[in-house]
Amino acid sequence: MASRTTAAILLLALVSALVFLNAQPDEFVWESSDFIFQPAVTGDLRSALRLFLPSGWQEYGQATLEDYRPLATVTYHFDHALCGRSPRGYIWTNAAIHVVNLLLVYLLAATVLASPVPTNPSLQHSITPSLHHPITPSPHHPITPPCTHLAFLAALVFAFHPVHAEAVNWVENRSLLLGATFFLASAILFIHSEGRRWLIGASLVAFLASLFALELNVVLPAFLVAYVLCAWRAGAQQGPRRGLWPSLAGTLPFWLLAVAFFVFRHLAFGPGDTRKLVDVPFTPLTKLATVLETFAVYARLLIFPCHLSADTPFVIPTRLTLLHASVALTGLIAFVLAYFAARKGKVGPSFALLWLLLALAPVSNLIFLATRPIAEQRLYLPSVGLALLCGALVAARHSGVQRLAAAALLILCAASIHRNFLWRSDYSLWRGTAIASPDRWRAWLNLGNVYSSAGLDRRAKAQFERSLAIVRTPQACTNLARIKRRQGDLQAAALLLRSALQLQSTPQNHANLASVLVDLGDLKAAEAEYRKALKAAPDMLDAQVALGDVYRQMARFPEAIQQYDRALCLAPNRVEVHHNAGVVRKRLADDALARGDRDTASKLLGEAKKHFKAVLDADPANWPATYMLVTIYEAEGDRLSASQYYLRYKHRTAQPP
Repeated sequence: MASRTTAAILLLALVSALVFLNAQPDEFVWESSDFIFQPAVTGDLRSALRLFLPSGWQEYGQATLEDYRPLATVTYHFDHALCGRSPRGYIWTNAAIHVVNLLLVYLLAATVLASPVPTNPSLQHSITPSLHHPITPSPHHPITPPCTHLAFLAALVFAFHPVHAEAVNWVENRSLLLGATFFLASAILFIHSEGRRWLIGASLVAFLASLFALELNVVLPAFLVAYVLCAWRAGAQQGPRRGLWPSLAGTLPFWLLAVAFFVFRHLAFGPGDTRKLVDVPFTPLTKLATVLETFAVYARLLIFPCHLSADTPFVIPTRLTLLHASVALTGLIAFVLAYFAARKGKVGPSFALLWLLLALAPVSNLIFLATRPIAEQRLYLPSVGLALLCGALVAARHSGVQRLAAAALLILCAASIHRNFLWRSDYSLWRGTAIASPDRWRAWLNLGNVYSSAGLDRRAKAQFERSLAIVRTPQACTNLARIKRRQGDLQAAALLLRSALQLQSTPQNHANLASVLVDLGDLKAAEAEYRKALKAAPDMLDAQVALGDVYRQMARFPEAIQQYDRALCLAPNRVEVHHNAGVVRKRLADDALARGDRDTASKLLGEAKKHFKAVLDADPANWPATYMLVTIYEAEGDRLSASQYYLRYKHRTAQPP
């Protein structure tokens, strides 16, 4: 048995590695690099470990409560230390974690598909079968050992399922993969604990690690309760067994840890950010219909994984339909089947059904996510239940069923390899998504972004316009306006940016419109837009600088100086701000000299001199700043310093000013 298990594990690891052998991306896909390469990741190990602290996490980029997954984020630090900014290293780490998960699925399947439950009087304290303590069958208690062949089949289903391509190939899904690792490890340790406290403790540690990787793993105690119920019910067919409530009490530490973790999150980060939630007035019926619709979509993706897309269509239902009734009835039938399977002593099928239902519940849009209601990556944990169920269904060893299973596995394997190719670059991903989901605005928008980044404005423009024809979004309006601006169509750009503001009034949208209004020469309207942006976001550096430039063009020099000084408080080393502040002060000094106010002029010239010297400290070859210092020293009457800077100026450029 040990040699067979070892051979199965090695073969599974090899097969899984081969499936993702073509996962060699040319770039970080879907803005993963922006998410990963933050100072906490690229710095030293101490700064990475500080991510576990609430204060350290809040310093990590634009992280929010919903993103608090420090364990997965810390692993990026080690990837960066080993691979730098090469995307392949990060993907290979994801693939390696997936292989580990595959082996854990095999161990879990080998345990739960063993039937029936052991009832040896010497093990009456246990309600779970164990790989470490095999039971010898007897005529009175015909107990079978763990089913290696069924576990191997279940693991192959998990290894080959194409919905995992998104989870493995998208670097940001490290939290999902790592969370599943500790989730599965915790469940296996609990099942094998048999009252041993050190295994319970190890299971709790693994559970805590899974929570620091992905907060949705808080549902683990419900899975443990489901297993206890299935095993306890199955044990009723074998003779005397431990009481139900003492058995359920073993899951109490897991419930307490789950509650403690969420209390910690709430105290550390507050109630959280609800901006990702859709603003739809759900009624109880529409909420129920939405959940059932989500179950139906995910069930289709699990059982018939065809037409996969990074942007799966989903329409919020307005009423209950026959489809929703069918889904509800199917779920009820699944519960009934799980109950009767447990009564017949078959823990595997009953637990597989409950695993599938429990894993789908948290991702079923109970809390609706507007940004992406359906995502293949969320089927990673539910697919474990499907794998267990497939192993249980093939237990009959009927030759026809085995042939059908082999054909299905080959199809799944081919689909997974094909999906890996789509995730090799942003272009291949969004081109494939646009073909699979032509009525989804996100696919055309992101494809347009790919073309725009490559400088293919004509193609990008066509994609943005197609995205706007489906749904008018502020992102598409802004991106199309950027192209119109580059093409010189400023009026069309301004119109698009006003449309973006109507859809979403953000500081950045106000600043974008203001910059186009400056190009149009409407400085008064540009000033108003920049003021609106800064009212909402006072620390918006680019808007502070741009508003100062607007005041400078309007000859409102004192106000320009105020804006530049505010910008320098935010970024003291910003070269262009120092230069512009020096230019404005020099202009005011010239006006003061013309009025005969030498005291004011001297003060302004001294301040301008500091700004231009700051420019030269950062960029010694900056000849405009060098020449401005020449004029300042001449105005002050310091001909020696003026001649020195003039020689430096002549050394850098042979052209007269």
